[in-house]
Amino acid sequence: MNKEGIASAGIHFVGNTMIDSLVQCQGHFAKSTIRNDLVLVGDYALMTFHRPSNVDDGASLQQLVTAIIAVAERLPCIFPVHPRTKNKLENAGLLESLQNYDKILLIDPIGYIDFMHLQQHAAIVLTDSGGIQEESTFFGVPCLTVRENTERPITTTQGTNKLIGIDYERIPQEVDLVLAANSKEHTVPDLWDGEAANRISAIIDDYFNNSL
Repeated sequence: MNKEGIASAGIHFVGNTMIDSLVQCQGHFAKSTIRNDLVLVGDYALMTFHRPSNVDDGASLQQLVTAIIAVAERLPCIFPVHPRTKNKLENAGLLESLQNYDKILLIDPIGYIDFMHLQQHAAIVLTDSGGIQEESTFFGVPCLTVRENTERPITTTQGTNKLIGIDYERIPQEVDLVLAANSKEHTVPDLWDGEAANRISAIIDDYFNNSL
C-alpha cells in the first residue's frame, strides 16, 4: 500500500500520454513552413508567458519585459502572445515597447504543429507553461521555466528544464549560461516513447480479462 492508500499492484508506470501525441505528429512538424513564413534565420529564443504570477502584477510585468528585451540583445526572440498576456501588456502600457524592438517578433497564438516546429528548432525556450517543459525535454531544447515550482519535476532532474523562479533580473544571465554551454546532451525520461496509451490499453484489457 502506498501513501495514497492504493495497493502497489494497482499502480502502473506507463509513460506520458502527451508525448504520445508529440511522437505521432513528428512527421507533421517537419513539414511546417512557420520558420520560412516568419523569415527566421539562425538561432532564436522562443517564449510564452501567461500565468498570473508573471503577468498580472504591473511591476512584475515591467521587470519581465525588461528581461525579454535584454534577452533579445543576445538573440532574436519569438513571442506568441497569449490573449490574456496581450491584454495585460496593453493595460500596463508595455505592449508598444515590445512591438517596437526589432529583435522581438510578437505573433498571435499559433497551432500545435507550427508551435512544435518552432520549439523543436529553438536555441532556448523561456516559459511558464507546463506542457512546454515536457516537450522541450523530449526535443532536447534547453528550457528556462520562470516559476517558483513545477508540476513536471522530472524535466528538471532528467530533462533540459531549469526552474529559475521569478527573479526576472536573473533571466538574461541564465540565457547566457545556456548559450555558452551550447550542449545538446539530454536524457528523455523512461517510457517517453509514444507508447503510453498502448500500455494503458493493455493494462485495462488484462484487468477485465482476468476479472471474468
